[in-house]
Amino acid sequence: MTVFRYRALSKSGEIVVGTIDMPDKESAVARLRAGGHLPIHLDAERSGGLMALLNTEITPRDALSTKDRIVFTRSLATLTGAGLPLDRALEMAGERGGRRAVRTVSGRLLEAVRGGSGLASALDREASAFPPLYRSLVRAGEAGAALENTLARLADTLESNAKRQSELRSAMIYPAFLVVTAMGSVAILLAYVVPTFEPLLRDAGVEPPALTQIVIATGRLVEHYWLFLLAGLAGLVLTIMLLLRVPSVRLRWHRLALSILVVGRLWREFETARLTRLLGTLLENGVALPAALRLTRDALGNAAFADEVSRVIPEVEAGRGVADPLREGAILPDLALQLIYIGQESGQLHDMLLKTADIFDDEAKRGFDQVLAILTPALTLVMGVLIALIISSILFALFSINELAI
Repeated sequence: MTVFRYRALSKSGEIVVGTIDMPDKESAVARLRAGGHLPIHLDAERSGGLMALLNTEITPRDALSTKDRIVFTRSLATLTGAGLPLDRALEMAGERGGRRAVRTVSGRLLEAVRGGSGLASALDREASAFPPLYRSLVRAGEAGAALENTLARLADTLESNAKRQSELRSAMIYPAFLVVTAMGSVAILLAYVVPTFEPLLRDAGVEPPALTQIVIATGRLVEHYWLFLLAGLAGLVLTIMLLLRVPSVRLRWHRLALSILVVGRLWREFETARLTRLLGTLLENGVALPAALRLTRDALGNAAFADEVSRVIPEVEAGRGVADPLREGAILPDLALQLIYIGQESGQLHDMLLKTADIFDDEAKRGFDQVLAILTPALTLVMGVLIALIISSILFALFSINELAI
């Protein structure tokens, strides 16, 4: 018997976690479903010891990258849209998958479908390859007899998200390169150039200016203790990462970050776009509002937004709707709250949520571009000032020696 740790959606829409002792993964899934739970994530608990460590894979062989998931979903949407049966579409989508992981996952899905399982049920067995939102949308599409359209919209959403992430990474490459290069230059000046002037000043019997003394002391520190400084910096980063895993600390930090003038505004707009797009997409595909809110909450990147959604869920279940509870929290921008209220009153909530997402996606992208346009010259200026101060300290020391010689 194997102990499996699971995360599942109950009949009431609640997320439940626990363990179950079953001979294999398929039996564990069947037992959970028999108990009225929809499995979201299921993994076997590993025993300790050296052999378990050696047998642990850093990356599961059936894990799919974002690109793999996009190609698979787009292929499946195109093939089912062309009228092919689901099993044949899965077979061809697997054949088109370049990586072994895609072919392996597709083969297991095909086997489950040919065995009489629906696509959503088959996907539930591949929790490591397909996230909960993905599986929930497919399940809603199957229930509404609109699987082809659902897969097409899902592929569009995945491609749009991947494009935004790629643009964000590309935009940050130059500022990151600038910072690394400038800091490296400053470290070299402090560790190797500045210390060479210290014996010269000592032999000349000159009292260096205050700026020169500060720079020399800093250079001595970098020269002799650079390894400890790097270790301390790495320790600080690791400590912060561990602290942010504590829910209460993470929540406080994310609330504080949202109040920062520029960063907070951008993060609020990005999270508003993500919340409204996910929620709108789930509602459009027939997922009930409370369940859609729970799935959306688990996909949000900001703990303050997730906490706000958690607060709203009981209000929605009590029949208050979603607009007024969100307004009471005052975490979403006013424009988003107004649009959600209009969508709720007009009976077109999912359409208005998607329009809200488009608006705040554009706002966030425009704001990020503006910040980036200012950030690059600002970083150049700051690093230039640092290097200028170091060089100036050396020149001041040389002037002091010349004055003494005169």
